[in-house]
Amino acid sequence: MTENKAPATFVVYEEDPLVHMDIVDLLARGFCNWPLIVVDVLENLPEKLAAISGHKIIVTSANLKDIVSIAVKNAEHTKNTAAVLISEGMGAVGCHPVPLTLVPLPFKSEHLLDAVTRALESLLERPS
Repeated sequence: MTENKAPATFVVYEEDPLVHMDIVDLLARGFCNWPLIVVDVLENLPEKLAAISGHKIIVTSANLKDIVSIAVKNAEHTKNTAAVLISEGMGAVGCHPVPLTLVPLPFKSEHLLDAVTRALESLLERPS
Protein backbone atom coordinates (compact mmCIF):
# COMPACT_ATOMS: atom_id res chain seq x y z
CA MET A 1 0.00 0.00 0.00
CA THR A 2 2.96 2.34 -0.21
CA GLU A 3 2.60 5.35 -2.49
CA ASN A 4 4.61 8.51 -3.10
CA LYS A 5 1.98 10.64 -1.40
CA ALA A 6 0.30 8.98 1.55
CA PRO A 7 -3.51 9.17 1.33
CA ALA A 8 -3.79 9.66 5.12
CA THR A 9 -1.92 10.65 8.26
CA PHE A 10 -2.01 8.33 11.27
CA VAL A 11 -2.69 9.87 14.67
CA VAL A 12 -1.87 7.45 17.49
CA TYR A 13 -2.99 7.87 21.08
CA GLU A 14 -2.20 4.96 23.36
CA GLU A 15 -1.52 4.91 27.11
CA ASP A 16 -0.18 1.34 27.30
CA PRO A 17 3.50 1.55 26.27
CA LEU A 18 3.61 -2.01 24.86
CA VAL A 19 0.45 -1.56 22.81
CA HIS A 20 1.76 1.86 21.69
CA MET A 21 5.01 0.30 20.51
CA ASP A 22 3.14 -2.47 18.65
CA ILE A 23 0.81 0.01 16.92
CA VAL A 24 3.61 2.31 15.79
CA ASP A 25 5.74 -0.62 14.59
CA LEU A 26 2.85 -2.20 12.65
CA LEU A 27 1.90 1.07 11.00
CA ALA A 28 5.52 1.83 10.09
CA ARG A 29 5.96 -1.61 8.49
CA GLY A 30 2.52 -1.88 6.90
CA PHE A 31 2.27 1.68 5.60
CA CYS A 32 5.87 2.69 4.92
CA ASN A 33 6.59 6.41 4.88
CA TRP A 34 3.05 7.47 5.79
CA PRO A 35 2.99 10.38 8.24
CA LEU A 36 2.46 9.33 11.85
CA ILE A 37 1.78 11.67 14.75
CA VAL A 38 1.81 10.52 18.36
CA VAL A 39 -0.54 12.22 20.83
CA ASP A 40 0.64 11.95 24.44
CA VAL A 41 -2.52 13.32 26.09
CA LEU A 42 -6.03 12.71 24.78
CA GLU A 43 -6.96 16.35 25.38
CA ASN A 44 -4.33 17.32 22.77
CA LEU A 45 -6.03 15.27 20.06
CA PRO A 46 -8.16 18.14 18.65
CA GLU A 47 -5.09 20.38 18.31
CA LYS A 48 -3.16 17.66 16.48
CA LEU A 49 -6.12 16.93 14.17
CA ALA A 50 -6.51 20.64 13.39
CA ALA A 51 -2.87 20.81 12.26
CA ILE A 52 -3.34 18.05 9.65
CA SER A 53 -4.78 18.77 6.24
CA GLY A 54 -6.24 15.85 4.36
CA HIS A 55 -7.38 12.48 5.61
CA LYS A 56 -6.60 11.37 9.18
CA ILE A 57 -6.90 7.97 10.83
CA ILE A 58 -6.91 7.90 14.63
CA VAL A 59 -5.61 4.62 16.06
CA THR A 60 -6.33 4.22 19.77
CA SER A 61 -7.70 2.12 22.58
CA ALA A 62 -9.17 5.18 24.26
CA ASN A 63 -12.73 5.01 25.53
CA LEU A 64 -15.29 5.20 22.71
CA LYS A 65 -17.25 7.92 24.55
CA ASP A 66 -14.11 10.07 24.81
CA ILE A 67 -13.39 9.76 21.08
CA VAL A 68 -17.02 10.55 20.15
CA SER A 69 -17.08 13.51 22.56
CA ILE A 70 -13.93 14.95 21.00
CA ALA A 71 -15.36 14.44 17.51
CA VAL A 72 -18.63 16.17 18.38
CA LYS A 73 -16.96 19.13 20.12
CA ASN A 74 -14.41 19.53 17.32
CA ALA A 75 -16.44 18.69 14.23
CA GLU A 76 -14.45 21.14 12.11
CA HIS A 77 -11.18 19.36 12.91
CA THR A 78 -12.56 15.82 12.67
CA LYS A 79 -13.71 16.27 9.09
CA ASN A 80 -11.99 13.73 6.84
CA THR A 81 -11.24 11.61 9.92
CA ALA A 82 -11.82 7.94 10.70
CA ALA A 83 -10.89 6.01 13.83
CA VAL A 84 -9.65 2.52 14.53
CA LEU A 85 -10.67 1.65 18.06
CA ILE A 86 -8.93 -1.21 19.84
CA SER A 87 -11.36 -2.42 22.48
CA GLU A 88 -12.11 -5.32 24.81
CA GLY A 89 -15.84 -4.81 24.39
CA MET A 90 -16.96 -5.21 20.81
CA GLY A 91 -20.55 -4.02 21.25
CA ALA A 92 -22.52 -2.03 18.71
CA VAL A 93 -20.98 1.32 17.89
CA GLY A 94 -24.00 2.89 16.21
CA CYS A 95 -23.72 6.06 14.15
CA HIS A 96 -20.97 8.51 15.12
CA PRO A 97 -19.52 11.67 13.61
CA VAL A 98 -16.28 9.81 12.91
CA PRO A 99 -16.46 6.43 11.13
CA LEU A 100 -15.23 3.74 13.52
CA THR A 101 -13.58 0.43 12.78
CA LEU A 102 -13.26 -1.88 15.78
CA VAL A 103 -10.43 -4.27 16.59
CA PRO A 104 -10.72 -6.76 19.48
CA LEU A 105 -8.19 -6.55 22.29
CA PRO A 106 -5.79 -8.31 22.47
CA PHE A 107 -5.34 -7.59 18.79
CA LYS A 108 -3.50 -9.52 16.12
CA SER A 109 -1.30 -7.67 13.64
CA GLU A 110 -3.40 -8.65 10.64
CA HIS A 111 -6.61 -7.50 12.37
CA LEU A 112 -5.18 -4.06 13.08
CA LEU A 113 -3.79 -3.63 9.55
CA ASP A 114 -7.10 -4.80 8.07
CA ALA A 115 -9.01 -2.32 10.25
CA VAL A 116 -6.73 0.53 9.14
CA THR A 117 -7.27 -0.43 5.51
CA ARG A 118 -11.07 -0.47 6.03
CA ALA A 119 -10.91 2.92 7.80
CA LEU A 120 -8.95 4.37 4.88
CA GLU A 121 -11.45 2.95 2.38
CA SER A 122 -14.32 4.52 4.33
CA LEU A 123 -12.55 7.89 4.19
CA LEU A 124 -11.83 7.71 0.50
CA GLU A 125 -15.44 6.75 -0.27
CA ARG A 126 -16.89 9.72 1.64
CA PRO A 127 -17.55 12.97 -0.19
CA SER A 128 -15.19 15.76 0.91
